[in-house]
Amino acid sequence: MVGADTLQTNHTETISEAIDTTPNVEQTQPASHSTDRRQPVPTRDTREVRVYTDSIWKAVDTSRMFPNRSTSKEHASTIDHATKKMERVSDPKTAYVILHVASNDLDNSQRDTSSVQDCLDKTTELISCAKTSFPNATIVLSQVLPRGHNMDSNLNKNIKDYNQAVLQRSKDDSKTLYVRHKKLSTTRQLYKRDGIHLDDTTGTSLLVADVKRTMRSAENRSTYSGSGTYTPPDTSARERQGPRQRQDRQYHNARTPQHQSQDRPTGPRHDAGSYPLGDWSRRPNLHASQIPQQKITDIAYKLSEMLMNI
Repeated sequence: MVGADTLQTNHTETISEAIDTTPNVEQTQPASHSTDRRQPVPTRDTREVRVYTDSIWKAVDTSRMFPNRSTSKEHASTIDHATKKMERVSDPKTAYVILHVASNDLDNSQRDTSSVQDCLDKTTELISCAKTSFPNATIVLSQVLPRGHNMDSNLNKNIKDYNQAVLQRSKDDSKTLYVRHKKLSTTRQLYKRDGIHLDDTTGTSLLVADVKRTMRSAENRSTYSGSGTYTPPDTSARERQGPRQRQDRQYHNARTPQHQSQDRPTGPRHDAGSYPLGDWSRRPNLHASQIPQQKITDIAYKLSEMLMNI
């Protein structure tokens, strides 16, 4: 149970956040805005991936989420709380900073007409602080999830407006990524009874999959282009030539009979109508895909994640 002293100091949090009994979770009042920001202190405890989140990420094990990277997860119940924690750290080796906050801020101020704008201003300050503390990191903004069972509530309308504004701003910033949670935004069965926190298995798994998919997609785009920007392939030549199947057929028919005979296996057919394995292994495959093995592996991995999300 939560003591009376804890409830008194955490009056700005929602009831669901206040009764969170997670060990080693710090819960404080939102920090007031101040022009006297602390100078970040270089830390020896470097991390490649840092997560600042409210209790939505309670069941996420970041070490399993990123098994090949060093990670840390900081509980931050509000935007100001996350900003205050970032001000104390400086780590140029951090590659990603994942932010999933603002849910409590929007809930606590849902009756204020300036709720969305105030949260956007705080988010801008948070992103600026993240860029200062982690100058080489990409800032990953995780979509705020709807709350409760009434999707048409004033709170959820504010959350939708906030998400849309953050998405538009992220498009103009090459250092930020925006993570959409489409299924989590529509399927309430993925939540616990309170309608706020995710189910520890399916809901949390989808949350993790959305974040990892967005990060991997950005990494792949950067890999395809040395400049770090994605350049779509030129398909004009292919369109002029027509369908691939027609092109291959024309090429095959244009070859001399002598060359065509080289493709034919000399061994007898099996009863099933197939050629002996040895002949097929020596037969040149003119239509084999030239896609690198690593790319095929990446595509297979993405397909498996898509199947999980169905």
